[in-house]
Amino acid sequence: MYQKLFETPVWIQDIDPRGLNLISKNFKNNWLSQTPSSFSQNPEDNEMDEDGQKYLKSKILFCLQDLGIQDIQISQIWRNLYNGDYQEKHCHVNSNFSFTIYEKLETPQTVFEHPAHELIYATNTDQYVPPYWIPDVKENQMILWPSYLKHMVKKSYKSITISGNVLVK
Repeated sequence: MYQKLFETPVWIQDIDPRGLNLISKNFKNNWLSQTPSSFSQNPEDNEMDEDGQKYLKSKILFCLQDLGIQDIQISQIWRNLYNGDYQEKHCHVNSNFSFTIYEKLETPQTVFEHPAHELIYATNTDQYVPPYWIPDVKENQMILWPSYLKHMVKKSYKSITISGNVLVK
């Protein structure tokens, strides 16, 4: 009997980024990749009104209900601008779940890494168990995943994403 072990939940959900009513400002080159982003510890750099917060929270909770989660806090949100830019491999610390909303997208460039990717290569099982995954996402969709999952963004052009972190209450 085939069974899955240590499955990682990931959701792809339609979303209208305009419904967030998100105003992002003070874009700076961030991370090693120097990607232009409004990522900041200052909440005034990325402001959502109450309706936008309710809308985003409802979209995330719709997904997380699969795990029995009934309440969350959106702990951080920001925009990334890609025009020949990329992001190195990373995970999101100090949160339970993370999301990316594809506000403007030509082709998917987000790459997720299997948590055991090094062992997959070391045991020559990469032909059976994929060490990386590129989700088939489209503009006006959100992907939601556990924050421990490492990912990166390949060099992208004419793309805008909204990313953020979620804490379970």
